[in-house]
Amino acid sequence: MYNTQAWDLRCDSKVKVSPYFVVFVFIMVVSFVGLGVLRLYANRLEARLNEINLQIESYEMQEVDMRRALSTLTSPEAIYGYSQKKLGMIANVRSEKVHVAMSPPLHQSQKTMASSVRREHRLGFLFSLFSSQATAKE
Repeated sequence: MYNTQAWDLRCDSKVKVSPYFVVFVFIMVVSFVGLGVLRLYANRLEARLNEINLQIESYEMQEVDMRRALSTLTSPEAIYGYSQKKLGMIANVRSEKVHVAMSPPLHQSQKTMASSVRREHRLGFLFSLFSSQATAKE
């Protein structure tokens, strides 16, 4: 059934191989396989890093576009145009600038004279500053 002669054959070679050499060759083979695996892993990480860098660039471009859109929406010209076209607001022609002159600080006697001004007059002046508001078309 079995060929028994195949088991009885011995290596008749006169070259003897040291076990240290076999261990050295085994370690070298394992090292090269390990280096190949590390190279494949490095390629995978590099591809992943490139994907992440592409995502970062696309997000930065989106941010620039969004900032540009925001600046166009918040510019005074855009707000003025939108309020006229969409909301029907018109410019207020009754508005005026108020110029305030700087004066030196009041002394105690001048403070009492300034406080004697009628309160109603001061409140009327204060409310007149805020009375010119935006108006809309009917």
